[in-house]
Amino acid sequence: MALIQMDGEEFGSAVSSGQLVMAYFWTDWHDTCEEMTPIMEELAQRYDGQALVVAINADREGFLALELDVYSIPTVIVYQDGREVDRLAGIGPLDLYEQLLDVRLHPEDLNPFELITSMGYTL
Repeated sequence: MALIQMDGEEFGSAVSSGQLVMAYFWTDWHDTCEEMTPIMEELAQRYDGQALVVAINADREGFLALELDVYSIPTVIVYQDGREVDRLAGIGPLDLYEQLLDVRLHPEDLNPFELITSMGYTL
């Protein structure tokens, strides 16, 4: 499935459906969003049927962006069971966003040490 563009009403319905939703807030004018959009398109295809990956134009949906405290573009917010569970501002590699989804889809496979070290942190 392709990356789905949503307005505020569609987004509200998607989040309240209980589905795992990755919302990508972007704008037309931001260079980083040009780099980020193909990553989100790839995720939408890879996770088709498991998670809903959606794009929300923060310029067109400014009130929604403000309501959700989206002050940096791009921002990715993950929702599970109708509530926010993860948030990242800026651009990251594809595997980082895959990990955000995989952790929610397969919590039984979670190894906290591997997750922390894969994100560049040390214990």
